[in-house]
Amino acid sequence: MKITIIRHGDPDYEHDSLTEKGFKQAELLKEVLLRRHFDEIYLSPYGRAQRTAEPYLKAMNREPDGVLPWLKEAPWIWDREPRLWTEDPLCYDADHWIEAPVFEATPEIKKEYESIESSFYQFLEEHGYKKEGGHFLTDGGKNERSILFFCHLGSGSYLLSRLAGVSPAILWMNFFMPTSSISVAQTEEIEPGHAGFRIRCFGSLPHLEGHEELLSEAGAFRESAKSQGREARIEKK
Repeated sequence: MKITIIRHGDPDYEHDSLTEKGFKQAELLKEVLLRRHFDEIYLSPYGRAQRTAEPYLKAMNREPDGVLPWLKEAPWIWDREPRLWTEDPLCYDADHWIEAPVFEATPEIKKEYESIESSFYQFLEEHGYKKEGGHFLTDGGKNERSILFFCHLGSGSYLLSRLAGVSPAILWMNFFMPTSSISVAQTEEIEPGHAGFRIRCFGSLPHLEGHEELLSEAGAFRESAKSQGREARIEKK
């Protein structure tokens, strides 16, 4: 099975939509997606993800297979100071990362992440892959469905961490998923009946090649603490 995750285009958070740049990103993204096959398409309930999907769905004259509540943006608990989270082994623990003090996760936040995880694992089991320890048991079928998710930086990275069996902190804070980017995870069944997911690409932007003016750093920090724009981002968060 192949899972493709699209982060929404450049966001207009105030109106839960896209900026002018974001709408242009979505139009170019459409052309790349039209060259690929997807058996099922699912959307986040948030407007910015749905606006990103619209050009492709319209071109395909197709409705999504569902709007999944657990594809919404996950609670923001990342972007922690490197000197804090990198020194705590819990942050690297695939199962107990959320217990690390640096994340300051309330019981409500912990419950929300547990709900996202259990919903995702249930979705995978319904598609032939049952979580078993650090890998997945197959149901004996070919299970060659191609799934497309339109979601967010936080939730998309979190889902990929569940497939790879690593702490989401690694993907949140050591990798970057740009707006309108494509990430792909695909199963490998080296041993019959037992499968793992390999991330084939992360944060890819083939549709923006030659369109550097449409690149966006929404969700990223600048190189230096003194770089222009960093203080404004901290205040916004």
